[in-house]
Amino acid sequence: MSRACSKIISICCVIVILSGVSGGCRRRPAETTPDASSVAAQKIRNTIDDLFAYFKMARADKAGAVCEEPDAVSSYLEGLSEEVGEPTLEVVCKRIGVEILDVTASAETGRADVKISCADGAAVIAEASENSGFADARELRATIENAPTVEREMSLSFIYSDSWKLDKTSTDLLLDEIFGFLKFEGLIAPPQETSHEPKRLDISVYDSYWVNTSGREVGGYHSSTEKVCLYVYTWNTYSNVDIAYEFTDESGQVLYTNSFSMKNNTDWIACSWKPSSSIPEGEIFCNLYEPTGELFHTSAVRIYPDGAILPFPVTWLDTSFWADEAGEKVDFYPADTPVLEYHAQSLRFYKDMDLFYKFLDEDGNILYEGKIYVGDSTDDFVFAWNREGLEPLPVKGVEVLPSDDPGTTSAAETTAASGSSTSGSEASTVLEPGEGTSATEPLATEPIEPTFVFLEVTTTSGQPFLDVQIEIRAVQEEEVPVESQESGTQEDPGQPQESQS
Repeated sequence: MSRACSKIISICCVIVILSGVSGGCRRRPAETTPDASSVAAQKIRNTIDDLFAYFKMARADKAGAVCEEPDAVSSYLEGLSEEVGEPTLEVVCKRIGVEILDVTASAETGRADVKISCADGAAVIAEASENSGFADARELRATIENAPTVEREMSLSFIYSDSWKLDKTSTDLLLDEIFGFLKFEGLIAPPQETSHEPKRLDISVYDSYWVNTSGREVGGYHSSTEKVCLYVYTWNTYSNVDIAYEFTDESGQVLYTNSFSMKNNTDWIACSWKPSSSIPEGEIFCNLYEPTGELFHTSAVRIYPDGAILPFPVTWLDTSFWADEAGEKVDFYPADTPVLEYHAQSLRFYKDMDLFYKFLDEDGNILYEGKIYVGDSTDDFVFAWNREGLEPLPVKGVEVLPSDDPGTTSAAETTAASGSSTSGSEASTVLEPGEGTSATEPLATEPIEPTFVFLEVTTTSGQPFLDVQIEIRAVQEEEVPVESQESGTQEDPGQPQESQS
C-alpha cells in the first residue's frame, strides 16, 4: 500500500472516531416515565373532581383555589351572584356535572378531555327573548330548573405549580360555557318607569341573615373580619329602588354607609361592608331605609375577639318560653319546682344535630347536664331538667336593716327570740319583712338582687346555640304552714291555741 493511501485511511479513521465522541457527548432529552405520567394523570383527575364538586356547591373561593387565577374565578362568580342573586346562581350550580373521558400528562402540563353537563343556557335565553325578559328572579330560577340538560365535550389544559391547576384559558372557556348565559342583558324584563318623587313602598322583610365571604350564614364575626354582609329578602319584588343602609355600633355611632339598587324585579338586598380596621367587640347593627328615608328593617350581629368560637347561626322567635310541669308558660320558678323546661322556637328548620345543654347557677356551677339529638327537621327544641324529689334550689332572701333607734329590736333578733320555746298562751311569731317590735318605727328593708338559673346549649363542635335565664323565687310565706315550736303540731290561724300548763 502506498504512503498516500495510508494517510487517507488514517484521516478517515480519525473523522469517524471524532464523530462518535461528539455524538456521545450530546445531551439527551428528558424522558417522562410511564409511572410518573400515570401519577400526574390521576392528580389531574382529582383536580377535576374537586373543581366540579365546588361548582356544584357554589363555593367560589374553593373553586378558584384549583385554578391558575383564583381571584378571577371568585370575582366572576361573586359578580354573577350580585347580578342575578345567590339563589339563582345556586340553581345553576346544582345542575352541573362532569364525565372525564381521557387525561394525558407530562411533568408540568396536562390535558383532559371531559364531557360537561349543565342547564341549557341557550334555551333560557330564547325563552327570555320570546317574553321580553322574565318578570323577576323567581321566574328565572324556575326556568333554569326546568331547562333541558345539555352536554358539551371540551379539552381542558392544566399546569403544575406546587399542584395541578386549570390554566387561565380553559378556566375562562369553562366559566363561559356553564354560566355565560346569566350575563345576557335581556334576561329579566326591564323595569317599569318610576316616579321621580320617592314614595313610601311599605317594604316588608320575610327573612334576613348575616353571611361570610363565601355567602354562608354565620352567627357572628371576628374583630379582624375582612367583610361584613347582611342578606335581606323581601316579600315583594322591586325595580330601580335604591335602598340606603348603614352600620352602627351599640352607641349609635355610624360606622359605614352605602346603598343597594334593587333592579329588574328583585326581592333581595345585600348590605356589604369591608372594614378598613378591626371592629370593636360587641353588637353592631345594620339599618335599612326606604327611598323616603324611613327605616324599615334593623338586624344586629355580635363581634367576637379573634380566635373565639362563633355561635351557631340561629334566630330564635319571641314565641319561645319557659314552662312548668304541665307545659304552661311561666315567668319564674319557685325554688321547689319539680321541672325546669325551656321551649325554644327557631325561625328556620334544622335536623341531624347533637345538642348539649346544661343548667348553671350564678357562679357558673353546673346543676344539670343533658343531651338531645335532633333527627327530623324541626323548628321546636325542648330542654328539660326533671327535679322531682330533689332539694329546692337555693335562693337569696330579703336583707333586713336594723333601725337607728337603739331601743328598737331588729327583725333578726325578734325572729331568734320567737324561735325559742314558749310557755302559756305565747306562740312563735313570724314577722313580715320590715316589721319590728317598735310601735312607732318599722324596720327598713332592702331587697337583694334576684336569683337566676342559666341554660346554655352548644353544638358538637362547641358553637354556642342558645343562652337564656330564668328567675328563681322563694316559696311565699303564706304558702308555708306555721307549726308550733314546742308541740310540733300545725296551728290553725283561725282558732286560738289553748294555753299549756
